[in-house]
Amino acid sequence: MGLMAREILLNAFSNFGVASYAPGLWRHPEDKSANCTDISYWVELAEILERGGIDSLFLSDVLAAPNLEGREAGLRSGVGVPAGDPFTVIPAMAAVTDNLGFVVTGNVGYEHPFLFARRMSTLDHLTNGRIGWNIVTSSAFFTEDKGVAGELGSADRYQHADEYAEVCYRLWEGSWADDAVVRDHESGVHTRTDRIFDIDHASPHYQLHCLHQCAPSPQRTPVLFQAGVSAEGRGFASRHAEAILTGSLPRELVAMHVASVRQQAAEFGRDPRAVKCFAAVLIITAASDELAQEKYQDYIRYADAEGGRFFASTVMALDLTQFDWDMPVAELRDKVERPIEWFIREKLDGSPWTIRDLAITASVGLGAETIIGSPSTVADELQSWVDATDLDGFNLIAVTTPGTYADIVEHVIPELRRRGVYKQDYTPGTYRNKLTGRGDRLPVEHPAALYRVG
Repeated sequence: MGLMAREILLNAFSNFGVASYAPGLWRHPEDKSANCTDISYWVELAEILERGGIDSLFLSDVLAAPNLEGREAGLRSGVGVPAGDPFTVIPAMAAVTDNLGFVVTGNVGYEHPFLFARRMSTLDHLTNGRIGWNIVTSSAFFTEDKGVAGELGSADRYQHADEYAEVCYRLWEGSWADDAVVRDHESGVHTRTDRIFDIDHASPHYQLHCLHQCAPSPQRTPVLFQAGVSAEGRGFASRHAEAILTGSLPRELVAMHVASVRQQAAEFGRDPRAVKCFAAVLIITAASDELAQEKYQDYIRYADAEGGRFFASTVMALDLTQFDWDMPVAELRDKVERPIEWFIREKLDGSPWTIRDLAITASVGLGAETIIGSPSTVADELQSWVDATDLDGFNLIAVTTPGTYADIVEHVIPELRRRGVYKQDYTPGTYRNKLTGRGDRLPVEHPAALYRVG
């Protein structure tokens, strides 16, 4: 296998919850997520990730528990709820790191963009330019009545997201000139009033005439992530995103998704290679293939079948509690939108893959490509994925936190560095400059640059 010229980028995927993506594994000795309300949990995680040169901690967030008949099983297992506010833990992690980026999920359906833009500018200041925004729209499957506007269709949701992003761009890029803040002690002038401007915006959802309350932060606009896989989502990502998440799809679909986004980005006048593409992957690693397989079997012993079935239901958008545990998963073929083959694994004895099998493995790898093996085995697979799909990197999913990430830092990162496909050290500067190598600010071809003032 030939070595790639391009470095592999790695984000660590987490949320402010209790093993939400690995039901039952919060009980494992390597997992500390049950302590996620203790600030020391986040400090330790950030220090481990920075030690391994991980590009960013990607903080997911869903502002609702899934609307399923059997959601009590999810609540008992800790799937999705409890869930704290991921924005709040970022300053503590920034205080003990110098380079780790922080990508936080912000849902455009629940908060006015004026308040959101101020929070992100504040975090960009406090992290010294290491903040990113994962732009998400609401999902009807996760809807609860919170007194906000009802769910929109996919096309309408992305039209709303376009409006939301435009308001944020106007605030971040167009309200303060670069030389507005002078801090002149002799004259007593902190801010040149002729270099700050009200923004005027009128659209179906938002009407603003105001200043942005924050002085320009290191990046102005945070690094922009997006994970939509629909046609509308890909279009939105091609216009706005600097990084896209493909989720966990078969290689051929990942390759098609990456190619589609890059092509559309070029059609919008953007550099297609400036859009970084990531796929989800779960890595279970140890010093040898045999030890890694033993670790996987150890994790399986902690799996919560009820919680796993609930988690699988959220991924498949189908309430699996209505089916018998021994029902073959193949019989669900006409009941789910995604190809059923994505959810079936081959068994050594040739027996059918059942709902029970699916529920147990959901605790250890559902929703992500799973690689189990030695550092060499894992590195081979990662390189093979990049070669086959044109990916830039991976979103690392954890079975145990921080255990999964500590194993990757100890075993896999040194092997990738030995092969010359992973950075020896961080690039100086902001998160955007580390990710793209093109400076701290968005490039002039990005739509946000339309609102930039001199």
